[in-house]
Amino acid sequence: MQLTQPEVERRKARRFTLEVPVVFRWAGDGQTACEGAGFCRDISINGLFVIAFSAVPPLGRKLDLMVLLPPLNPKAPALRLCSSGSVVRLEPSEEGVGVGIISAFGDFENPDHPASSLSMVKAAFPCS
Repeated sequence: MQLTQPEVERRKARRFTLEVPVVFRWAGDGQTACEGAGFCRDISINGLFVIAFSAVPPLGRKLDLMVLLPPLNPKAPALRLCSSGSVVRLEPSEEGVGVGIISAFGDFENPDHPASSLSMVKAAFPCS
């Protein structure tokens, strides 16, 4: 009988299932502006996993992203969570390409990794 070792969880934060639209931008080869979109599969304060249905950034690429959040009150405008991050995983799936993105959504104390901004959806991407 052979015992298998349990897989070690490397994530440092709890993930939450959340299916909302995500838009991301990055500089392509030759510094051309590239943009992709998809739906978030899960999110944590350290990043998110997106099923991309359009252009996909390369592994290791830095990018800016915007997560479109529904309003908590039906009469209020939608919200957007904006951050920057890096692609740490690419994974083919039936729906598209899975993109693992590390991002400092909740690191409000570390000046090297500023926290994201949360704003009302009015202006075009980016959120700043």
